[in-house]
Amino acid sequence: MGNRIIVITQNGGVFGHDINGNTVGPAFAFGGSKVAFNGAFDRFVVTMGNRIIVTTQDGGVWAHEVVGNTVGPAFPMNFVLSHFTFASDISAANRQRTLDRHRFALTRMAACGNLSAQERTKLHQAYDRAIHHTTNTTAGVNASATVGGSRLNVNFGVLFPQGDEEISQTLIHEMMHCAGFTHPTRRDPPAGSSCAAPNPAVFDCPGDNGVYYGTPPLRAEFCIAGDQSDVRSRLRGKAAVESCVIDENGLATVHTEASRQPLGAAS
Repeated sequence: MGNRIIVITQNGGVFGHDINGNTVGPAFAFGGSKVAFNGAFDRFVVTMGNRIIVTTQDGGVWAHEVVGNTVGPAFPMNFVLSHFTFASDISAANRQRTLDRHRFALTRMAACGNLSAQERTKLHQAYDRAIHHTTNTTAGVNASATVGGSRLNVNFGVLFPQGDEEISQTLIHEMMHCAGFTHPTRRDPPAGSSCAAPNPAVFDCPGDNGVYYGTPPLRAEFCIAGDQSDVRSRLRGKAAVESCVIDENGLATVHTEASRQPLGAAS
C-alpha cells in the first residue's frame, strides 16, 4: 500500500512496515478495526489505494479505509439494499433507478473526505434501516424526509428528469437527514451582494463551509461529483434553483425553484 508492506494476522491485527529506498522499517501496529479475521467466512484480501478490500466466501465485498496509521470500520461495497421498501404506486423502473442511485451515492460516500468517520458511520447506520419510499407530488419539490426518520418521499416527475447526478445528490442529502443531521434555512445574498464575494457570516454560498453548506447534508452532496474540475461552478448553478427547508415537524424538503436568481449573480 504505497510505500508500505501491510501484514494481517490470523486474529485480524494489522501491522505495517514503511519502506524507505531499499530498506524495510520495523513493524508497527495500526490502530482501529480488525481486518479479515473470520477464517471460515473471509476469502481474499487486497489493497486498492488507501483501502483494504476483503472479499468473503459468498461474494460480498467489504472495505476498510486506512487514514494514517488507523484502519477504519468495514463497510459494504456491493450494496444490495434488499431491505428498502417502496409504495405500490412506484413503478419497477423507478424502484430500480432509485436503488442504483442510492448505491452510487454510497460508493462516493465511502471515499469522500467531506464527511468525518463518525458522519459516515451514522449514514451507514441509516442505510441499514428499512427505509420506505413513497411518491411526493408537490410542485417544485425534489424529495423530502423527516430528520431521524425512515421514510423518503420522492417526486419522480420533478427529480428524475434532472439526471442521475441530481438524483444521487438529493437522495444522499435526504438520507443524511434520516441519519439525524440537520441544517438551518439557507440565507440568500442581500441586495448588492453575491457569491462572487462570499460572506458566510451574512449569507450562504456553496463551498463556504458556513452554517448551511458546512453541515453534513450539504457536504455530502459535494461528494457525488467532487472529483470533477467544474464541481464548484455546477454546485453554484444548482444552488441557484434549489434549497432545503426543514419545517417545525422536522420534515426536510428539497425545493427546486427554477425562477430564483443565481447566487453567483449580483442582486
